[in-house]
Amino acid sequence: ASFADMISVAPRNLNGYTLDIYMTANMTEKVTAINFHSGRLRIHMQGHVLNGYMRFSGFGLKVLVYGNTSSSTKGTTRGAIVPGAVGYLYGDIRYGLYSEGIDLTVYDIDFYAGTATDYDTCGIACSNNCNGYLSSIRAVNTLATLLRANARSYVYVDCSSGRCSSYSFVSASGSTLIL
Repeated sequence: ASFADMISVAPRNLNGYTLDIYMTANMTEKVTAINFHSGRLRIHMQGHVLNGYMRFSGFGLKVLVYGNTSSSTKGTTRGAIVPGAVGYLYGDIRYGLYSEGIDLTVYDIDFYAGTATDYDTCGIACSNNCNGYLSSIRAVNTLATLLRANARSYVYVDCSSGRCSSYSFVSASGSTLIL
């Protein structure tokens, strides 16, 4: 019924296993999965919308977020993350998806600008030694920034689209972006 319920009962040590999560409806939630390790977490949005944000932090963790499912990428079915007035706040920026110290893969996701007026909205943050592979990501409603890589992160962007009001991509503090 919710990410929070699932995360509260899931083991933090995935012990090499993959935890698959399938969204079956649009949801309003702040998804926070921290301190998971030693496995994979796959989120299949199946074309649904998350009103809120996603935050992932851990070590030895691979997170894969699919707009549809893992067997259907680069198709017409896309998931969406709409931070609204919240967004995960870090370093005076609100994020739709914030990842820290993990391997992150994202396919077919639309990132919407938030409605908060206190800080700019960024679609994705890869921070603190995060490795990222992003494919078919889209900025919607003029985000300030689509992707921000911080603190020695390494991110490969296969395909992106949309408009941003500031910079589409930001690499800071020794990070590497490949577009």
